[in-house]
Amino acid sequence: MEEGTEPGTHFVRITRAGTVVHTIRTPTGVEWNGFGFYGAKKTKQGFEISISYGSRFYYWKKFIFICRQHKFYLSKIRVDSLDKNYPESGKTKVVRVRPNVPLERFVITDFMKEGVVDP
Repeated sequence: MEEGTEPGTHFVRITRAGTVVHTIRTPTGVEWNGFGFYGAKKTKQGFEISISYGSRFYYWKKFIFICRQHKFYLSKIRVDSLDKNYPESGKTKVVRVRPNVPLERFVITDFMKEGVVDP
């Protein structure tokens, strides 16, 4: 798995052996308050994508994908959050995604909506 982006675009291309397996669209900071993309990295079991967003209520999320039978599935999301007015309010939780979401059906903004894997 490799991750690649092109300057001026808001896409992440997931590749295997030089072939694009899937393209994930990421929002911009204009579309989603404070959005930041921190990259994708290969893991032993698949890959991870890291993002952050928010203003007063801020979230860092790591989407953890696993590979099964040559296909990728979202299996967990690590969520770090805090209220910037009360930094001591920070907390971390790991959400298991059941059933696992196939990469082809994964949309980042589906997991950024109010009440969806947010503390």
